[in-house]
Amino acid sequence: MKALSFVLLFIFGMGFAAPAWAFPEMIRHGYTSCMTCHVSPNGGGLMTPYGRSMSKEILSRHAYEGEERLFHGALDAEGLNSWLDGSREIGFNVGGDVRWVQSHKESNDARERRSIFMQAEIEAAAQYKTLTLTGAFGRFPKGRDEFVSRSRKWSAIYRPLDGVSIRAGRFLPSHGLLVPEHIYLTRKELGFDQGFERNALEVAWVTEKFTIFVTKTKDPDGQLFQEDGLSLRVEQTLAETKKWGLSVYRGDGPAQDRLLVGADAQLAFGHSFVTLAEINYVENENTAVKTRGFVGMSKTSYEFTRGVFAQLFLERSHRDVGNPLGYRDGFGPGFQFFPRPHWELSGHWIRRVDAQNSQRSGDEAYLLLHYYL
Repeated sequence: MKALSFVLLFIFGMGFAAPAWAFPEMIRHGYTSCMTCHVSPNGGGLMTPYGRSMSKEILSRHAYEGEERLFHGALDAEGLNSWLDGSREIGFNVGGDVRWVQSHKESNDARERRSIFMQAEIEAAAQYKTLTLTGAFGRFPKGRDEFVSRSRKWSAIYRPLDGVSIRAGRFLPSHGLLVPEHIYLTRKELGFDQGFERNALEVAWVTEKFTIFVTKTKDPDGQLFQEDGLSLRVEQTLAETKKWGLSVYRGDGPAQDRLLVGADAQLAFGHSFVTLAEINYVENENTAVKTRGFVGMSKTSYEFTRGVFAQLFLERSHRDVGNPLGYRDGFGPGFQFFPRPHWELSGHWIRRVDAQNSQRSGDEAYLLLHYYL
């Protein structure tokens, strides 16, 4: 019966969905820099006109001419389109995201099914030559049955030279792999998941072979860690479809200090097979105790035919290696389907082992429906 419920859940979702964050798997086509497809220097969110065109040309299963453009190409006037899609040196860029998740969790002592309206957000940018102002406003869940309307990210981006950008505002610092899946432990455990945006000042330098991000951050009131942080990320492209990265983050807060040191790799073999892997050393220290641990994940994707991906992932969080039962594991298959520009369907089944909670294990299944403007 349990297996049947998972099968029915996956079948129920077939025919909806689109990527919520960055899509590092694009390295399989030689795209090693996020700035190629996104306005943000470290990827995710509002897309450039080139990013929209790639969503049609190499990612979506089907598309008609102009479907990838703003409002599915419904704006016939070319001049108006170019004013609103980021094509002009002086103009605007408009986008947005709507995400819905169906979840099913089951263990020996509990069963839960939820339909969650995760995000309804509009994002826009105003461009004036080398200066870009971005902002987003949306509705998000707060707690189990509450919602809040707010702006969680905004920035001013100045590009004085080719490959150099200076960004100030509220956003996530560059650390590790910017994968879109919120069900993975890694981003949450490190405090770099969506919803953890912070006040930040960033300097980025992007070349053909190297990318360097240096970011000074300060958590806004009400956030989890309440810390001042400094991060450094260095990426090196080893070949056209392979690169590695090193991330270091130091956070000082009133309750504890944190040190994170991470290494990651993006490896593509041909246009169909991609492996992403990340491991982070985590050190927490307060007045009473100092703990050391690690958080890591790997995800392998294979594109059977254009727009249809099968995935396999594995992750572990062991925040305190001094405690042999202080770990959480997850593994299982998943899929992604990009039927047309603006849409994606993704689903995951996870076998979860939580040794922190009496070694409880259970099954989880998720379906994501995401539409971007």
